[in-house]
Amino acid sequence: MQDGDAIPAEEAGEWLRKNLKDADSITLMPAKPNPAVYREVMEILFGPRAD
Repeated sequence: MQDGDAIPAEEAGEWLRKNLKDADSITLMPAKPNPAVYREVMEILFGPRAD
């Protein structure tokens, strides 16, 4: 995503919700665990939609 063609986080979250809705689990493995970033990612992926 660092090639300049990144999409907004909300759009990426919507794609993940749509395409991974039947996934049994999702594993995030950051190089340096950061609870604040983890919470933000979970909110983007699974939080309520802002319409």
